[in-house]
Amino acid sequence: MNKSAQIILDKIYDLIVKNKIIASVTLLLGILIIFYFLIFSIDDQKVVQNLEEENQTIPPENKPKVKPSDQEDKETNLKKKTDKPKYPIAKNKPSTPKKSQKEIINSFALSPSKTLETLHNMLKEISRSKIDDNKIQKIISDTYDVNKMLALIIGDAWKNSEEKAKITLRRVFEEYISKNYIRRFASIKKLEFGKLEINKVGNNYQMAKTKLIINSNEEILISYLLNQDNKNWKIFDVLLDGAISEIATKKSEFESFTNKGELKPLIEALKKKNSTLLNDWLIRLVRMENFKEIKLLHKSYRLNNFNPRDLISKNYSKKKNMISLSFYITTMSLEILLNQPFKKKIKILHNDFLKPFMKKTTQKVERIENYTFGYCLIIIIRKLYIKETNLSKYLDEIFDYSIIHWSIIQGFNEKIYKRKCNILRDLWLENKYLALSIDKGSLIDLIIELYRSFEIGVGNKAIIKENIAALIYSVSKANKEFRMDVLKEFKKVLII
Repeated sequence: MNKSAQIILDKIYDLIVKNKIIASVTLLLGILIIFYFLIFSIDDQKVVQNLEEENQTIPPENKPKVKPSDQEDKETNLKKKTDKPKYPIAKNKPSTPKKSQKEIINSFALSPSKTLETLHNMLKEISRSKIDDNKIQKIISDTYDVNKMLALIIGDAWKNSEEKAKITLRRVFEEYISKNYIRRFASIKKLEFGKLEINKVGNNYQMAKTKLIINSNEEILISYLLNQDNKNWKIFDVLLDGAISEIATKKSEFESFTNKGELKPLIEALKKKNSTLLNDWLIRLVRMENFKEIKLLHKSYRLNNFNPRDLISKNYSKKKNMISLSFYITTMSLEILLNQPFKKKIKILHNDFLKPFMKKTTQKVERIENYTFGYCLIIIIRKLYIKETNLSKYLDEIFDYSIIHWSIIQGFNEKIYKRKCNILRDLWLENKYLALSIDKGSLIDLIIELYRSFEIGVGNKAIIKENIAALIYSVSKANKEFRMDVLKEFKKVLII
């Protein structure tokens, strides 16, 4: 560089450094120039990207023809402008083949825990009143080795029978198991199962142990014996409390039907049993629904001041009118007990707080309470029958509703009601013939049975004579004060 040029550069440098304004302008110009070139570079990259996308979307036949040399130059320029590393595209791994439905079922059934989980879920569904007979029977077929069960229960009769008879018996027995489960578990409000412990038994069997927890307060130890059948683990015996074998129980029950070596008698017996097995359960279910319904009706009775004209009406259903009639039958029955000589003694001992400390005495008091009311109710129903014999076909229904009314008046919960209902129903069936008799001797028999139900004064003639006289007076008074006004209203709304 010559000397004159050096002098010019030095003067420019001194001018820029010493003059702040010129220095600032120079700096800003430099920044603007750099920014301009950056934008230009970014726009080039976008153009390259757009070209690549267009190249992918244009079909091969519609692409413009480009000379080889021009194409090469263009590709070279693109490579220079797009300084991005290219990564290898991963090849798609071959997808694992989906399992068939059969394989899924087999993999599910291989585990004993899965088999029991299926059964336990079914039992929980039953306890929640979600009942589907066909579905339940299908689950029994999937979880129980019915062939092995019948072979163990029947023995030679099963082994020597034709396949057709075996198929029929197997189907009937599966129905029998499923309906028994419904009958046992449908009334349980809360059902749980404890931890499942599974251990190998011998070379071919597994034993699973768990606890059946009913309504959070009752525990039953239950064990399952499982056998592997066509790769499916299935139950072939159930042991309650670790000792009571279902196979042993059924062997004893079915023995008389197969002692001649034929399956037909057992098939017929099971068919008959299946046709009635759920009848009792359905009756109990209806009774519990009635209990809830009548409990609500008691509130309306109070609002209407217990007036029969308001409680019995043509606007009500036949059932509702029958329930109202039963309410008055119940109150008339309790009238007999109001005058009975041992009421105070019974009430003193009948104390829920004392029950844990005086179990035997409490059982006696509860028995007295049940039977004294039961016989009083039968006596009043007899009076109803005498006044209107055409009501005979409704007496069973009236008796059932009356038990519910009594339980609600006494403040019993559903559990206590169920227990008392079973006891009083048996009492009714044993003595119904006395209620359907207009002979005076039948009333005397009922009074004697009523006195015996108090379980006091036995062996002392003086006490017996005194108490029998008191009961005769109480019963006669109740019969004389029979609510004919209620029966009159009922006859208006029901064509007898």
